Amino acid sequence: MFYRKVSKSSKSHKTIGNGLKCIKINVENQKHDLANCFSHSQGLLTVSTVVPEESITPERSGVLESKIRDYCERRGVRALVRVIPAPDAYSGVKRLVEAYGVGPLIPNSVLLGQNHELSKDRKKFCSLVSDLYRAKRNVFILRAEEKMGFRQRKRIDIWWGGLQGNGALMLILGYLTQTSLIWKGSEVHLRMVVKDEKAKEETFRNLQGIIERTRTNFIPHVITSSGQNFWDLVLEHSQDADLVFLGIRKPQDDFVNYWDKLLTETTNLPATVFVLASEEIDFKDVLLHD
Repeated sequence: MFYRKVSKSSKSHKTIGNGLKCIKINVENQKHDLANCFSHSQGLLTVSTVVPEESITPERSGVLESKIRDYCERRGVRALVRVIPAPDAYSGVKRLVEAYGVGPLIPNSVLLGQNHELSKDRKKFCSLVSDLYRAKRNVFILRAEEKMGFRQRKRIDIWWGGLQGNGALMLILGYLTQTSLIWKGSEVHLRMVVKDEKAKEETFRNLQGIIERTRTNFIPHVITSSGQNFWDLVLEHSQDADLVFLGIRKPQDDFVNYWDKLLTETTNLPATVFVLASEEIDFKDVLLHD
């Protein structure tokens, strides 16, 4: 997989979309829409569902694939469809990621949902995320209420810590979402937190500079914490957003405890995508102009 740098005069988003070869696990409206936003119908998108292997036959698998394919077409989602028989959702996802690819095209990103089947065993879920990370797959985890969805699709908040780590990938995802058809006319608010007023002015200038050098029209915000809890700030400033992007740390030994705490702290947020970048790629080359 590769990303190709876009010249300053280019207004096409196809180069970025072509780089995302994404597997979307299990079928839900929000994940369909979000995966389509990320790929812009230019990347290789696979929609997959995992079913109990003891209850599936080749005939039933074919019928289910056909139903999912029809559903995707009705929603305007261009995707390959795969039904994966497995003992459970976790092994099914790993089986798909390890085996799936079309010739040299190997998926580099996996979009998971916090549905009942995947989230009921936190330890297994965290182990799955760790395995995907070690397999050099970017991991996007969507948590959204089915009834609430993406609300008005007018405002996207990105909580940002710089271009390193997950930062540049979140810029790309925010841009791809904003420029998709279903988010047309939306705003992206890029938010950074600093400790005090002394750091605020310089950080804001740097943030403006990055936005000017990219293919984005993001709105910069620098927030002074003044000792306030980070998650209180996130809720205060993003409770009215329609979609929130948050980076998560690399999986370590205590990842289960970290994930439990993260879910607790973000319970009252609107639809949220947790982003974990694991590719050996300099995402800055995608967005920054010479």
